[in-house]
Parts: sequence; structure tokens; C-alpha cells
Amino acid sequence: MAKVPDGGWTGRFSNPSWEVRHLLIHFNAIFNSMLNKLESAWVNGNQGDLGDAVNEMFQLKSPAVELMKIPLPSTYGPDFL
Repeated sequence: MAKVPDGGWTGRFSNPSWEVRHLLIHFNAIFNSMLNKLESAWVNGNQGDLGDAVNEMFQLKSPAVELMKIPLPSTYGPDFL
């Protein structure tokens, strides 16, 4: 992951291609769901949610690998929204 440049992500970083946006949205959806399930497992003791969260950790691999394959002059990665 690259250091956030001064002034934030502007220019070419503020408007990624459709492919990158799609991968980021997909990654973020899985990541968000995983965090919610981990929180539920922790707060409510819901063991089923813990298992689901672990499964979602494995689902993160595909979109993460695809993002890493996209050549850019600098580093780019999930924004974890």
C-alpha cells in the first residue's frame, strides 16, 4: 500500500477505471460484512458469525489479487470503506 500523498488521492487516483471501482466495491462489501460478523461474534458470542467471518476472509483473496495485478505507476489498494 502506498502512503497517501499530500492533499489526498487526487488526479488519476480520484477517478479509477470501472474495473478498479468494481473490484474495490466488491472487496469493500466483503470486508465490511466480515467486520460486522466479527463484531457480532465478539459482542454477542455468535459462533456462527465467527465461522462466516472466517469464510469471508478467504473470499477477500480474489478481489485483492485482481487489484494487485492492475499495473499503475504507483501503488494502489483497497480503501477499506
